[in-house]
Amino acid sequence: MPAKSPYYISITANTVVRLQLVPAAYADATLRTQLGILEGTADGSAPTGQTVVGTGRLAAAQRGCFGVNLVYNKTGGKTQSAKVMVSPTKADTVFSDTLGAKYNAKDIIEVRVPRRRVYTF
Repeated sequence: MPAKSPYYISITANTVVRLQLVPAAYADATLRTQLGILEGTADGSAPTGQTVVGTGRLAAAQRGCFGVNLVYNKTGGKTQSAKVMVSPTKADTVFSDTLGAKYNAKDIIEVRVPRRRVYTF
């Protein structure tokens, strides 16, 4: 399993929740911006001017974050999907703006609402 690094997801203008994410999957800065995900400082602390109000997916979900499926092309003409967390500040734009960005170095071709009633991220 790839190593994970600390990232932060925006809850409000000055509060964030800390998440552990795979850096290679979120290498595209455009995708991070469209999902409301921020990189920490070099030492792993929260971005300047941000207050950490929780850690992990549960804390993010309790504060309004939600999941979407990003569908992207895989080799051989097949598609693959990944479930990712989205900031509540990006809820109105995530479905349109994320198309064309790159997840795991692959172009995103569709953004869907997860079909499962129990979200597993």
